[in-house]
Amino acid sequence: MIDENRITELAELARIELSEDELTSFSARLQSEVEKATIITKDDLSAVEPMVSAFNNPAFMRADQVKDSMSAERVFQNSQQVEQNHFVVPKIMG
Repeated sequence: MIDENRITELAELARIELSEDELTSFSARLQSEVEKATIITKDDLSAVEPMVSAFNNPAFMRADQVKDSMSAERVFQNSQQVEQNHFVVPKIMG
């Protein structure tokens, strides 16, 4: 059961502010989606062949080819700071 308390927790984690109307609406909508997913999981899919792609056209697929990669010098040429072959970027999380 998806209740409004759970929606509030998820909204806080996602840093989203929800009005009371949105909270009620999201709770009902999410509960509906969970119920649909539950129905699907009850189907017997043992005879269904797994899909690799939604497209049957082989033009969408290409053969893997081993190619030379760029040198480290070229990769880092526009970087402001590099340490031990890694990009150095500003810290964004505590």
